[in-house]
Amino acid sequence: AFDASARLDGKFYPFMGVAALNSKSQGSEVGRFLDLSGDTSPSGEPVLTMDPDTNAVRKLREGPLLDLGGIGKGFALDRLVAHFKEWEFESGLLDSAGSTFVAMKAPGEESGWDLDIGYGASTRTVSLPDGYALASSGELFQGTHVIDPSMDATISPWKRSYAFAETGSLADAASTASLLLDSASLSSISKRNPNLSFAMYSDTEGISCGNFFNQAKLG
Repeated sequence: AFDASARLDGKFYPFMGVAALNSKSQGSEVGRFLDLSGDTSPSGEPVLTMDPDTNAVRKLREGPLLDLGGIGKGFALDRLVAHFKEWEFESGLLDSAGSTFVAMKAPGEESGWDLDIGYGASTRTVSLPDGYALASSGELFQGTHVIDPSMDATISPWKRSYAFAETGSLADAASTASLLLDSASLSSISKRNPNLSFAMYSDTEGISCGNFFNQAKLG
């Protein structure tokens, strides 16, 4: 999650738990068990320490709540792929909730798994190769729900996003964060991360950034 945040210009922020609870009108319910009154704004001050030798995690200050909802599906699929390979299953397409996909080998002579992407009348088919992931996010099921950590507001220039990456975890986080980024920022991120690509849709346009989507207009 911290690696994804660094790659995505901080727009994926792991400590959005309080804002997420409030946006879903669950703050008062959870507030009976946890103090939600602390400072939760993003800052350079550390929130957690992690000791890899003992697998221990310690929270350093009150306020921010860790929320892994934007990366959890992808992480779960990454771990499943690792298990399947241990069990000598090499072929398959793993899918979580119809929005996050991680590809293993495609059947027969196929080079990848065909998946449809798009928004409204603008659609296309992409082929997801072995060892990569595709995730999507948007307003279809939850409305405008992605919270900008810098403003604590749900303001997005896009209606639907797709992110291609080398892991389900990163694709999942990127599809969420990309809803908060303009086309120039998305292009810059793709240039810094060659295996990270975006396809974005608004009510009026579709754009793509990165090698996987071939820098093509989506129509």
